This record gives sequence, structure tokens and C-alpha cells, in this order.
Amino acid sequence: TICGMVVAMTSLNYISGTSMRVRAQERLDEIETLGSALSDMAALDYTLKHASQDHQKMGKKEFRALLRSARRSKEVKQEEVDLLFGLFDRISDGQINTEDLPFLDYVESEKSSAEKPSAEK
Repeated sequence: TICGMVVAMTSLNYISGTSMRVRAQERLDEIETLGSALSDMAALDYTLKHASQDHQKMGKKEFRALLRSARRSKEVKQEEVDLLFGLFDRISDGQINTEDLPFLDYVESEKSSAEKPSAEK
């Protein structure tokens, strides 16, 4: 019967581990993408600060171009762009702007207050 064939095929697939190998390969690809995306934090920092300073919305195309120019000779894979862009597009409008990056304003204000000379000295 058809039900018996489905059970047999599923059992053979499970025993051969095909689906497990596919899932493992997908996870390895995700880890490789994450490692590559986070390998150059200076380029990512430059790209996000550029988005914050210009106070303009940045789409994936612009994000990728800035990241590529910051990395200079390194290629930027689309998977990396998708991963990073998804992380920083916090309001999910398909653009990265200052609303998505409030932590940069906080970091800059902390940095400038630390650089001011203290009047108590």
C-alpha cells in the first residue's frame, strides 16, 4: 500500500541520515556566514556610523556598498548582508536609519562626556 511505502521510504531516509546531513550542512553554512559577517567589526562599525551620521535611510544595496568599501578588498556575500541587515533593521521597514541605531547615539554621548575636562579638578 501507499502508506507502507511512505513509512518504508521515511525509515530508509532516517537510517541513511540524509535529512540529518542536510540540516547539519545548513547549520554549518549559517555558522560560516555569521563568522564571516562578524570577522571585520571595524568595517561594520564604519557602515553603521555612516548610516547614523548622515541621518538618511539606508537600504540593503547601500548597506552592502558601504560594507564592501569599508572592507576594501574583501567580497561581501549576500548572506552576510541579509544577516547583518536583518539584525540592524530593528523596526523592519527595509531600511536602516537612526531609529534603528539608538545605541550609537548613546555611545557617542558617553564618549563625548568622557572627553570633556572635569570642572571639579
